[in-house]
Amino acid sequence: MPWRDIPIEQMHLCPGCSSPLLAMKHAANLPGGWLILSAFCPNCRQEWNGPASMDQVCALAESTEQGMAEILVEVHRLHQDSSG
Repeated sequence: MPWRDIPIEQMHLCPGCSSPLLAMKHAANLPGGWLILSAFCPNCRQEWNGPASMDQVCALAESTEQGMAEILVEVHRLHQDSSG
């Protein structure tokens, strides 16, 4: 997967199905300032691997953290609604 071709603002979108749920699984250093990025889409269940820049990895990590925070807010709201 050539992550380097994907704009930073689109790093949260799955390259296969365009779902906004793409989440980083792992990133490891490569020579030359690049990282090998592994990401997973829970929608199409595809795993994507390939070189990415630090900015791209940070953008995906930030998007993943923001998504998790939104999920936790929603879970809390649902719990409050069900508790009466």
